[in-house]
Amino acid sequence: MLDATDRALVNLLQDGIAVCERPFADAGAEIGLDEEEVIARVRAMLDCGVLTRFGPMFDAERLGGAFTLCAMRVPRERFEEITHIVNAFDEVAHNYEREHELN
Repeated sequence: MLDATDRALVNLLQDGIAVCERPFADAGAEIGLDEEEVIARVRAMLDCGVLTRFGPMFDAERLGGAFTLCAMRVPRERFEEITHIVNAFDEVAHNYEREHELN
């Protein structure tokens, strides 16, 4: 379970972390933690599954790009093949199969 400090840390990190020389030190200073404690707590939350991912989220539009949601109709027998082709593009962030005509 998360304690009050973990909750404060998650809330702080969800709002964004500075791009600077010591981002964990700067973030920790806001809630009374040192850099090592911030890193240890994030690792512990990842290890126990409370956090599933920790990493940057980019605003594609501010970077001059765009997001696109795409659906495809793929024959079941070719699903793995098509998945590998689609995933070969660097621009593809993720994909998944769903129970729908456009899987």
